[in-house]
Amino acid sequence: GAAQGFPVRVVKARTVDANITVSGSGGGAAMPDQPPLHFVFTATPKPKNMLCHDATFAVTITKFDLTMPANTPPATAAQKDQLEKALVGVKGHFDVTAFGDVGDAAFDSDQLPRGAGDIVGVLQQAFELLAVPVPSEPVGIGAKWQKSDSKRMADQGANVTLTTTITLLARDAQTATMKVENTASGSMAVSDPRAPKGTTIDRKSKASFTVVVRFDDVAQKVDGQSTTDVTQNVPGQPAQSVTVTMNEKMSSK
Repeated sequence: GAAQGFPVRVVKARTVDANITVSGSGGGAAMPDQPPLHFVFTATPKPKNMLCHDATFAVTITKFDLTMPANTPPATAAQKDQLEKALVGVKGHFDVTAFGDVGDAAFDSDQLPRGAGDIVGVLQQAFELLAVPVPSEPVGIGAKWQKSDSKRMADQGANVTLTTTITLLARDAQTATMKVENTASGSMAVSDPRAPKGTTIDRKSKASFTVVVRFDDVAQKVDGQSTTDVTQNVPGQPAQSVTVTMNEKMSSK
């Protein structure tokens, strides 16, 4: 069989359940393992251009859990509770074309709690896996195609060059199973006045996900891992590096 553009025709809310675990290594005490994240959100497509079958997805976070270790200090646990409550109800949106290209996610900034920048970055990456870029011409099982793009990441404050390679593994009448592999790189100048002048942060990442996509709606299932190497460069000092690993599972119904 062959697969081509996936026009969004189903205008209904999907409930997406996401489980994400983030851990760090190589950074010593400055980068301990991060607690697992679990969040549930609804993604409702709204037709944006019926002629081209593009759509805007309105997103509302309906549940957010941050799992902390049993020995977490009370003050930290209280901050966790405040963040969980503040994120529930936050609204945003992202655009998807008929060929699976996803625009940057945007959130209502006045709803976001302080210190939520890293969480927003994780959410943005999750949304981008709800649609997969597809070629404009029909392709068969085993076909591969590639897409390069430049995105501004909410948690990085920098433009990141992203290359995505997709392999069509299987398909039936309603869905297609694809392997999605990403490589990304980017650099940003550190604007914190406490940092020495000229300090920069380099990021290089790679990811591999298996995605079961619907032909006319958001993905049915996402499962995979990404690894990001973060290096801080301070003039006159040895570079400091840490590796951040994110395991992600999502399902929608």
